[in-house]
Amino acid sequence: MISGKKIKDFKFRFKIIFVCYLISFAFVIPVYYLESSSPDGNITTYQDALFFWFGTLSTIGYGNLTANNPVSQLLIVIAFLLTRGAVFVTIGIATYKVMGNRTKESLSAEDRMLGIENELKNFRSVIMDCQRDHNVELKRARERRMKSGTINISSVASLRDIVRSPVSSKMALVCDFLLDDIYCENADLWSSLKHEAVENGVYSISFNGGVGVVL
Repeated sequence: MISGKKIKDFKFRFKIIFVCYLISFAFVIPVYYLESSSPDGNITTYQDALFFWFGTLSTIGYGNLTANNPVSQLLIVIAFLLTRGAVFVTIGIATYKVMGNRTKESLSAEDRMLGIENELKNFRSVIMDCQRDHNVELKRARERRMKSGTINISSVASLRDIVRSPVSSKMALVCDFLLDDIYCENADLWSSLKHEAVENGVYSISFNGGVGVVL
């Protein structure tokens, strides 16, 4: 949709062209007087002068009418430059504005893309910082657990006593028997032992055979 500002600009440029052509047509009168008074002139009437003027400004130039007076020729050159100059300048300004608007639109699109890329970079940076902080916390937690010590356990009964004892707080329990030994004794025993171990601060229980459970 054409905006009101563009319509005003178009009207203004049209008025400039119209005024320039109107001024150039005022030269018809002096051209008529100069050519009609010249012995070599073939423009003898206003109709001839007007026809000659239209043919010249429209660049048709039939050639049947010519201006022989030097002053008439100068007026024709001035009128031609005035009218064509107004047209070319108006077209140039319009073209410049159109290209300028397209350039601004392309630049604004590039700016938006750059903004999105910067936001993505910032988002990635935040994610990496969070991941790094998380890894640091995990490392510190592992270090704290390693400093807390371990307890070796030789039987299921000892394990039951240890996880229920305050001594087991912040300890890693290492069992010399298999995890299956607990299930063989009582199928529900392992669930209750894990629950009690978590409450008393035990963070891991490992069994013979390479089975380790981090609570």
